[in-house]
Amino acid sequence: MSEAAKEIKTIFCDIDGCIFKHHGNIFDMAIVEKAEILPGVKEAFVRWVDNGYKIILTTGRPSSMFDITRKQLSNYGLSYHDI
Repeated sequence: MSEAAKEIKTIFCDIDGCIFKHHGNIFDMAIVEKAEILPGVKEAFVRWVDNGYKIILTTGRPSSMFDITRKQLSNYGLSYHDI
């Protein structure tokens, strides 16, 4: 493994149930729009960014919910590198 590869620190984090409180059907726009951030999430993201981690978000949400998902993350001030 190269030295550069050893220095890359990456966190993979699921969206529903890890970032936002899971309210049931992730295919229901009305439920997804009301997503609430879980306690400690924002602080964890700030810590990860400050420590140089690359943050990749994972989700089972359909692509039709991509825009609302990005808006939710932005509304809570969460920085990430990719979904």
